[in-house]
Amino acid sequence: MRRFLVCAVFYILPLSVFSQVELDYYLPGEKTLPEIPTPESVIGHQVGEWHLTHDKLAAYLDKLAQESDRVVLQEYARSWENRPLFHLIITSPENHARLEQIREEHLKLGDPAVSDQLDLEDMPVVVRLGYGVHGNESSASNSSVLAAYYLAASLDQAVLDYLDKMVILIDPCLNPDGFNRHASWINMHKSQTPVADDNSRGFREVWPGGRTNHYWFDLNRDWILLQHPESRGRVEVFHQWRPNVQTDHHEMGSSSTFFFQPGIPSRTNPYTPQGTTDLTSKIGQYHARALDEIGSLYFTEEIFDDFYYGKGSSYPDVNGSIGILFEQAGTRGFERNTSGGKLTFPYAIRNQVKVSFSTLKASYEMRTELLEHQRDFYKAYSSQYDAATEKAYVFGDADGAGTLASFIDILLQHRIEVYRLKQNHTIDGVTYTPAKAYVVPLNQLQFRLVQSLFRPQKTFADSLFYDVSAWTLPYAFNIPYAAVNQSSLAGELKGEQMLKSDSQQGKIIGEVSEVGYIFRWNEYDAPKALYKIQSAGLITQVGTEPIAYQNQEINQSFSYGSIFIPVQQQESPPGEVYDIIDGAVRETSVIAYSLGTSYTIEGMDMGSGRFVPLQKPEVLLLTGDGVRSLDAGEIWNLLDARMHMPVVLINQEQLNSMDLSGYTHLLMPPGSYNRISATGRQEITRWVNKGGTIIALNTANRWLNENKLTSMKFKANPVDSSGYKAYKDLRNNSGAQRISGSIFQAHVDISHPIGYGLGRKTIPVFRNHSLIALPDHRPYAYPVRYTDEPLLSGYVPEEKYDELRNTPGVIINSLGSGKIISFIDNPNFRGFWYGTNKLFMNAIFFGPAISSYSTR
Repeated sequence: MRRFLVCAVFYILPLSVFSQVELDYYLPGEKTLPEIPTPESVIGHQVGEWHLTHDKLAAYLDKLAQESDRVVLQEYARSWENRPLFHLIITSPENHARLEQIREEHLKLGDPAVSDQLDLEDMPVVVRLGYGVHGNESSASNSSVLAAYYLAASLDQAVLDYLDKMVILIDPCLNPDGFNRHASWINMHKSQTPVADDNSRGFREVWPGGRTNHYWFDLNRDWILLQHPESRGRVEVFHQWRPNVQTDHHEMGSSSTFFFQPGIPSRTNPYTPQGTTDLTSKIGQYHARALDEIGSLYFTEEIFDDFYYGKGSSYPDVNGSIGILFEQAGTRGFERNTSGGKLTFPYAIRNQVKVSFSTLKASYEMRTELLEHQRDFYKAYSSQYDAATEKAYVFGDADGAGTLASFIDILLQHRIEVYRLKQNHTIDGVTYTPAKAYVVPLNQLQFRLVQSLFRPQKTFADSLFYDVSAWTLPYAFNIPYAAVNQSSLAGELKGEQMLKSDSQQGKIIGEVSEVGYIFRWNEYDAPKALYKIQSAGLITQVGTEPIAYQNQEINQSFSYGSIFIPVQQQESPPGEVYDIIDGAVRETSVIAYSLGTSYTIEGMDMGSGRFVPLQKPEVLLLTGDGVRSLDAGEIWNLLDARMHMPVVLINQEQLNSMDLSGYTHLLMPPGSYNRISATGRQEITRWVNKGGTIIALNTANRWLNENKLTSMKFKANPVDSSGYKAYKDLRNNSGAQRISGSIFQAHVDISHPIGYGLGRKTIPVFRNHSLIALPDHRPYAYPVRYTDEPLLSGYVPEEKYDELRNTPGVIINSLGSGKIISFIDNPNFRGFWYGTNKLFMNAIFFGPAISSYSTR
């Protein structure tokens, strides 16, 4: 026993010697319930001494919920790495006893038919405190345990009053995978003697850093896109409670101070009511007083804005709530020398705690105002509908049933009403039919959100944006849609309400064939089915021309890019071929057809050489230093999580000593590739000449050009020669020349392998950069190119707009037997661009089959 105690003291001493602060540094010293455990008593150190890992954070909050009758812990999702996402519901024991009744009454604020009858004097206000959507902004989540502890333990009368009149939801860690990645990095570099030198390795996270989730996505852009389990879970929770106030705790550069909203006034989204901005400003006064009490500097109405609704601080604004962004100067460690002096981790945590409680104080004292605001927000939808030109949106006729289902699923998760189309309707030459089309009326509670998702916007009060200027959802999914401008017609078109999205079950139509099977390429998840079939060892071919087929019960037409699996050439017997294909398509929305003859009634027959053999892709994805992690993660997620295709992730330096012979594709996200040596360049050149395919995005194409793998030309950025200008206008003038995120229309050649599976000859594309490629003499090398009037939605500087007209979006080059496919724009942006995902998947599966003659 004595030996054990000596060892214990030996290992505890380093923790206590370098303890920086005590609990009363963060929290008032009022009396607390002794049975409620402090964070230190569970995690083994004071908050701020080490960076909490997610398991420690979860363990403490679980213990808190076990010991306190004020706290309930509810898990609402799992991250990609299977970590729990959960929130604490904190209120008085009396409120817990009737919690479901409180929630149901609260949601009636959004029902104009009954909201005027509600007694707001006794209704609790609902506040949701959200911490750490960016994993390496650690002071946010580390502060959450302190806020939770004090609310569970404090006997201060103000806290007791909060618990009586509030339901407080604490979401302590919005990005557990990134949070844990960052905490591990920081803790592994902690010295016994504090090191504040900004050059220390600990302040330089290795690629990809802890900001993003498992697939390297920025989850604070996913609130309306809902491409990740973390976002889907928290948006579901949001609508289960519809809080009156939601905070979003972040960090920014270490040389800054502290920011709280309101943001830049001219960049507020036009669908955000003025009352939201006014209440945000009023709540801001509480934050100012709280930070003034401890002498912390801060600023407002700079840098940040509320335009894009896909963030945790702006999504509430279009849902009857008040969203509040907090940005604390980040240490990314424990102590850090900055231009403003030494910044410590506990100091950053304390500021986050302070504004957590100033939010609660404001919400308590403004309770009736906040409840009235949410009630009035939803009561106003009918007058907004009356004033709007648009009365409904009709959409449908997508390239595949799976795309439509995914689109509708997003709408329903946002509590947007969707109905089947009741009757045929033609708008702008497009006929929408009940079998394939739907209607979203604007005469509904989510009027503002529907408009923000559907209505294109081309005029703006400001030409600068913190994030994108357009996110028109149907364009991203390449779904035709149109506005209905008559109220009576909008009502006539409404059929059955959709309570869940339609999902098409993949299957084979017909029995075991001795000839072969065919399926269209239009379905979004057709690549998933094809890859699984290829992985089983079956020979596959792609049809390079349309055909019409009639035999027994099958009478179908198949466009460019249909997939044919012959039977007789396979090593597997016919029954086993059937089972392989059936198993593959049943995991997708693909309908395959069993063929009884090789004869077609129109176009090439099934034995034609114009069915081109396909090879199973063996894909390398370049990652690591120099590569944009967001773009790399989008590719990884698309191939791995959606298409179930294995992706070999390598650092670019590995190319300097690799033999590429075992791979078919090299994927190059945007980035700098100066780590590839002459040896690596030689190997890439040899491999492409032997038949390899490079798919490069955006700036990666400059590297290909500089190393003579391609001979593309790019538009030079013009020098401003307009004369002298005031220095104060520098930031605004330079920012106004950026395309921060807009949507354009492009021509697409659907007879080209890059365009296979598409049914229309134009496609929306997303652009958030200034790289413009120039066309040359090759007429078949540009299967995607901007139209003459390309802007569909978003901001674009006039000079840039003229330069974009008719320029290439995708360029094909050949080198020996190989292909180099250059995407100027990002076809996989934030994971929700389903339309242009098709172009990218076509490049993978059909790129090697593109005729070299077309590139000359």
